[in-house]
Amino acid sequence: MSHPVISFNQITHPEYSLCELDWEKWRLCYHGGRDFIERYLNKYSSLEDTEDFANRKKVSYCPRFSGAALDDVKNAIYQRMSEIKRIGGTASYHNACLGYDNGVDLFGNSMNAFIGCKVLPELLLMGKVGVYVDMPPMTGTSLIDNLHARPYLYLFTAEDIRSWDYDYQTSEFTSVLLRSLEYTYDEQSGLPSGECTTYRRFWKENGVVYVEFYDDKGERESEQIQLDINKIPFVCGSISNSLMKDIADYQIALLNLASSDLSFALKVNFPFYVEQFDPRTEMMTSFLRQSSVGSHSDTTDDGTAAVAAKSVDKHIKVGATTGRRYPAGLEQPNFIHPSTDPLKASMEKQKQLKEEIRQLLNLSLSNLRPQRASAESKQQDDTGLEAGLSYIGLTLQIIEQQIGQIWSLYENSKYPPTIKYPEKYQLRTEQERRAEAAELFNQMEKIPSHTAQKEICKAATTILLDNKINEETMTIIYKEIDGSPNTSADPEVLKTDVELGLVSKELASELRGYPKGEAEKAKDEHVERAQAIALAQSNAAVAGVGAADNPGARGVSDLAVDKSASSKAEKAASRDTTMSVDQTSKVRGDGKNAAT
Repeated sequence: MSHPVISFNQITHPEYSLCELDWEKWRLCYHGGRDFIERYLNKYSSLEDTEDFANRKKVSYCPRFSGAALDDVKNAIYQRMSEIKRIGGTASYHNACLGYDNGVDLFGNSMNAFIGCKVLPELLLMGKVGVYVDMPPMTGTSLIDNLHARPYLYLFTAEDIRSWDYDYQTSEFTSVLLRSLEYTYDEQSGLPSGECTTYRRFWKENGVVYVEFYDDKGERESEQIQLDINKIPFVCGSISNSLMKDIADYQIALLNLASSDLSFALKVNFPFYVEQFDPRTEMMTSFLRQSSVGSHSDTTDDGTAAVAAKSVDKHIKVGATTGRRYPAGLEQPNFIHPSTDPLKASMEKQKQLKEEIRQLLNLSLSNLRPQRASAESKQQDDTGLEAGLSYIGLTLQIIEQQIGQIWSLYENSKYPPTIKYPEKYQLRTEQERRAEAAELFNQMEKIPSHTAQKEICKAATTILLDNKINEETMTIIYKEIDGSPNTSADPEVLKTDVELGLVSKELASELRGYPKGEAEKAKDEHVERAQAIALAQSNAAVAGVGAADNPGARGVSDLAVDKSASSKAEKAASRDTTMSVDQTSKVRGDGKNAAT
């Protein structure tokens, strides 16, 4: 079927026109940089001249807090993507998903990397992203010739999805218009030398999919091509709103506040020099200077006129090595600078804006809703941050599921892969996780229920590790907690319990994770070590007679009969003269308590 020549570069969907300006703002806010500053830095007022504004713009920077907030959401989802399960599908699909054979995009990216680092950021930022599943043409006549010909992916941003139409009964595209930026190549060297814009239009007619290509002017540059599959090989994922929608203006406000603060701080570093003057004296000096100039005495050797002229010069040179005379009776010259109160107020406002960016982002996450309800989405909890994150994860799952279906169509497989993403995600910093877990562990010790203690222990462990390990490992940890005779493995707690006689060394050793029987071995080695120490420090070792009467006084308390006997007690006994005929003090010197 032939089609009339149409300028397809001018065609856009009505929704495209409504969102175009917002897309520009969101992308600039996310990436920041000089383009963002050039676009959204404003003059203070009409009183700020062009030169001052240009100088301020040069030193301005972009406080990219909104972009950092979106990155936190991305990381919360991406760090769980190692748990994605992919079952079924073709061998080429699984190899590409693992990053083999140049990966899913022919640039070596695994499916997790492609989805997590390319698709996900675009989805969060723009609220919409497209993935095109392409297939190179079969050039050979045998299977061996076409062995490495398999599908691959590349991304289309929201700005490049120009127009579209749906069959809402099947949730499939009936037509799509896409824009691409491609390299132009130098004829002699074969190297990229420029860029050009091209367009491709897909449409479905009587169950057959066609595609045409157009140049940057929107004019057709190829005949229509019939695809070997019955589905337009394009997947579009969307969420109800961009997460940048409510915080972009906050980013712009932060830019202008930070710019004014920096300009203020720079000016404060150069205070104004001021000094008093006597108008009568200045008028007299000015008269003398004019008279001197009229009599041509300004060039005389005595320099009288030059000195007079310098004294009324309004451009004063000051510095660490330059002084200034001032008349008696007047206040000394000084430097003045503006008050820092406006700067402090501005910094407080910036702090507030940064906090509100996080709050608004969390609110946007909580308000995310599926645009088209599905059986899977109805199973999701529709409240809270975790629900919003789960909804985003579900959207990514649907995108990859559709990619897998198109991939299977290209390879004539009747069994597309089944994709399963994690159901739960959490948006908390590592510090927040540790604080929450620590509070749970603190409360655990206060509950006189062994079952409750174990459940709290599992909850705290989940907070610390759930985003770092897979589900199978977490299940093993839960079983170990359930099978443990005690919920605490704190070394200090166990040490105290052993000393108080509340728990055996064997159980304490087990709770610390040491092998069974290790406590008994340690006990035997301890006794041997204690005996060796006692022997070395005994009277027998020193004088060749008898054994030490008090091993505890010599650091071997485990061998002492009386555990309370100490070196202090032995020392006091040695100084006691009550039963001695000779009442002379056995203390050498005055001692610490002697009067001075």
